[in-house]
Formats: sequence, structure tokens, C-alpha cells
Amino acid sequence: VSPKKEYLVIDKGLTSDVAKGMRFDIFENDYLGGNVLVAIGTVIQVKADSAIVRITQRYNLKKDLKEGLIARGSLQ
Repeated sequence: VSPKKEYLVIDKGLTSDVAKGMRFDIFENDYLGGNVLVAIGTVIQVKADSAIVRITQRYNLKKDLKEGLIARGSLQ
């Protein structure tokens, strides 16, 4: 996660069919059967096993963007 919380790196890339422009929902698992939506972002750069996601919308500002969150991707 970048210092200003504008970008983050995910551990999926071209080998996992991630493409530039894909949208990712960033969740925190609450371990009680639900997920809390923290942010939405768009892939701006893709490598073989990683991608850089630019955060476009923040939700639940009490939840921090940090390592260990769940990223679920979809085509726009």
C-alpha cells in the first residue's frame, strides 16, 4: 500500500488473467461469515505475478488499507 493509500499491489497478475483496466473490490474478512468492503480500485499496471491497483473509491474509512485484505476482481 502506498503511503497516501492511493495505490496497492496485489499478488495476482498476467498468470492469473488479471488485465489492465480490471476493477477490484477490496474487502476485509470479519471471520464471522461476512466481508466488509473497504475500497474499490482499477488495475493500472500488470506484471506476471502482481498488479498495481489505483484506489478509486474508499468505503468504511475506519478500516485501513493494509496487507492481508481480500481483492476480488471483475471486468468492467
